[in-house]
Amino acid sequence: MQEISIFDSKFSINATQSYDLSVQFGLSGYAYAIFDTAALKYVALKYQPISWTTANAYQKTLEEFLKKDAFIGKKYNRIFFTFEGRKATLVPNKFFDENDLKSYIEFNFSNTETAEVHSQAIQVTESKLIFAVPSEITNSIAQVISTPLEFNHFAKCFITSNLKLPYAYAVSISLHDNYFYLTVAQAGKLLIFNSYTFRDDNDLV
Repeated sequence: MQEISIFDSKFSINATQSYDLSVQFGLSGYAYAIFDTAALKYVALKYQPISWTTANAYQKTLEEFLKKDAFIGKKYNRIFFTFEGRKATLVPNKFFDENDLKSYIEFNFSNTETAEVHSQAIQVTESKLIFAVPSEITNSIAQVISTPLEFNHFAKCFITSNLKLPYAYAVSISLHDNYFYLTVAQAGKLLIFNSYTFRDDNDLV
């Protein structure tokens, strides 16, 4: 996917403190939308793809893009941060312990030693979503955004929206560069949530 940059004629770089910034980061790049809270409309949309071969190369490239971006480092009314990545799992509330976040991730995924692990509640499933954010991303963000960020994960939106589908049974897939999320729901109740990797189109099929 190519770079996308769209700005409304009413957008003002000097008025960002009255705007809300919604930004999503992933290993394929980052995207953000800027919402004018006075006019009640979106005034900017941008997607920046990132190509990389190693974690260090990714971090360096991401930092370069963020530092050159004239808008993402401004002060905003509110900032919403969402991460899109494969390493996420659900833990029922009755088994959840805040002190065990790292072990939940390490049990399900490898190469998470340097990642930051976060959790967020999904009330409709009575569970916590545990997810890992690569340190390359959090370190790069800290270089340009000084505001403390609350980390959210794309999978929460994916799960909750699918449970609202008006079907007795619903199988939903969210396809990404080299993995996909799968949910199976019955009458609004989540039966399965998982992520699967694939090498190419044939492997996906």
